[in-house]
Amino acid sequence: MNLFSKRKLKDNLDIQDKLLAAVVSLYLYMARTARLDGEEINFIDRILHSMFGNDIPLYKIEQARQQVISLRDAANFLSVHLGVADRTKIVLNLISLAYHDRGKIHVLGSLEIVELTDLLRLDVSNLDAIYDLFEDKLQVIDLPLAFHDTDKSYLRNSMLWAPVNGDYRFLGTTGKTRLLFIMIESLLLFYPETLSDNESCRIIAGNREHLMESKRFYRLLEDNILVLPGANGEIHLRNKDLWKIYNLGQNDREIPWQGDNTADIKLVYRKRKFYLESKVKSKLALNKELALDELIDANQPQQLIEILCQEHHNDETLLINADYYLCKDKQGYFLQGDNAAGAILHFYLKDEQLWLGNIGVTDIFLNRLPITGEMQFCLNQDIISIANTNYLINRSWELIEIPIQINELYVQEVSHRFKDGNKALNGISFRLPKGSMMAIMGPSGSGKTTLLQVLLGDIVATHSQISIDGMDFI
Repeated sequence: MNLFSKRKLKDNLDIQDKLLAAVVSLYLYMARTARLDGEEINFIDRILHSMFGNDIPLYKIEQARQQVISLRDAANFLSVHLGVADRTKIVLNLISLAYHDRGKIHVLGSLEIVELTDLLRLDVSNLDAIYDLFEDKLQVIDLPLAFHDTDKSYLRNSMLWAPVNGDYRFLGTTGKTRLLFIMIESLLLFYPETLSDNESCRIIAGNREHLMESKRFYRLLEDNILVLPGANGEIHLRNKDLWKIYNLGQNDREIPWQGDNTADIKLVYRKRKFYLESKVKSKLALNKELALDELIDANQPQQLIEILCQEHHNDETLLINADYYLCKDKQGYFLQGDNAAGAILHFYLKDEQLWLGNIGVTDIFLNRLPITGEMQFCLNQDIISIANTNYLINRSWELIEIPIQINELYVQEVSHRFKDGNKALNGISFRLPKGSMMAIMGPSGSGKTTLLQVLLGDIVATHSQISIDGMDFI
């Protein structure tokens, strides 16, 4: 890499860091305005990872949180450096937060969203139609998400299927088809940008079928079926199938498949491209790139995307064929595919199950149990605890810090006697459900501080039985 290329790469990384800081500032401002906490703050974390992907380590999001700038400065920076498409994605993400698990827009008020939309120099007249979209009153919408903007996008939340210059290669019946998908939490929009006269895309909703027009955005609901013109016949896709393709991300892996030549040929995913490769290396080894709508095996009438979306494919199996490692450096924890210095956990596939192993590190826990050897692991469910901080790993292999969630603390028969023989605690018992409050009161020397030290683990009580959500704590 020459000096010019290195400088250009550094400039892009600097802009990306500043964009992250501006987006984090914007969402945190909105969170404070709406007095969000707990689950909603966790939802903001998911939005940030959805927008920036695994390319943005967790510690950078933490740094951005500590370097908050004003709402106006954040909006001005984003307006200068982002195209209309990316700025519209930010607003869609914010409205998705507003409608999170709710029927109406009352968590984030419409006035705050209007203010943000205006600061981002977007047309506020589009908001009413967007609200109708989220409330299922509207299924078709025209939005300023032009292709020339998405080609230079800094943010994720979208994927382009095209013969060339797309996120994924898709041929269509003429080799000119271009299809855009906007992927934002509960919102999935489809935009057939280029179709020839003899091509058509359709939505099947129950017993009704709708022919789609080019250059309009259509919302795909969970029970809808999208019919696309593939190079080898029509393709029928559901909402979950599109999310499965989108969540493949950047991580390289081998895709399991059943065919006549699987003993000699493997299907490989590498940098958003799919290849058929020979398992034995030679000068005549096969290395063929496949489009999503190409056939893998001439003897089987299945296109690649149909194989990727088969029900028997376990999401975790699809997401890992190489090993992953949880590593630590000066800036924090991160996941990568190489066993580098600083690796503390090893994730691997064994007997079609995901496992993790401790690489000689103490004080690391899985669901509150110490990781001493190898243990089964479930993506997007099991909680890893390190240094009093909890982490979740989602199906895109993104490390996400999560708040501690406790439904009930149960303290039973806690007693403690100091070395000099004085009794500080005698049979203390109580239950503390989630959302409740309890006061610990008493005169000086009655044991209030000692009880708190026992609960925090600073003191090992002479006798205690403490559980969190039914699991032994002390």
